[in-house]
Amino acid sequence: MELLKVLLALGGDNVRADQLADALWPNAEADYAYKSFTATLHRLRRMLDEDDALLLRDGRLSLSKSLVWADTWALERLFDDFDAAMRGIEAKDADALRRKFTDRVLALYRGPFLPDESEQPSYIACREQARARMLRFATGVARGWEQVGAPDAAADVYLRLIDADELCEPLYRNLMQCFQRNGAVIDALTTYERLRTILATRLKTMPSPETQSLYAALKSSRAAAAS
Repeated sequence: MELLKVLLALGGDNVRADQLADALWPNAEADYAYKSFTATLHRLRRMLDEDDALLLRDGRLSLSKSLVWADTWALERLFDDFDAAMRGIEAKDADALRRKFTDRVLALYRGPFLPDESEQPSYIACREQARARMLRFATGVARGWEQVGAPDAAADVYLRLIDADELCEPLYRNLMQCFQRNGAVIDALTTYERLRTILATRLKTMPSPETQSLYAALKSSRAAAAS
């Protein structure tokens, strides 16, 4: 299973066998690591009960896309499809497109990649790459809603994704800024408190200086408005 996880984290296609061996047996001699890799690959093929699901060619391993489906792949295709669909689309069709793709993304993105296994660098890289694309998607959709005068719909995009990935701090910051732009300062401050509580409870940390600075600015603007 570790081999399968690392293979997917590295893209699942045309991944060098020595790179996989190094990731799984970083302290082993190269020959031993490669022998361990071939033995593990054999066991994984038996477990999947389909030899052709894992293709080893010229020292590179791939998952067969004709036999294997992965949510990471599907999510990447979905983000690409959204970017392509939004190019040159007429305004009257954009609302329906935003709704459709948001629902489809949320059906696939149920949280960060392998969240309970942080020791493997490839997992961290894959997790952050998926988060970055998800954040870019959410920002684009939310800004689109704001531009047509639908701030509640914009906030809802961030809220739904926060429910899926509650430790993704940039989502909270974007939501705070969305509330700020639309005059909902109290909601922005409440969002910060939600983030602060979650980080303190789950990670024993505080929000980043950038988020704290935004919170301070929001508090100052609210105090100024009240005076």
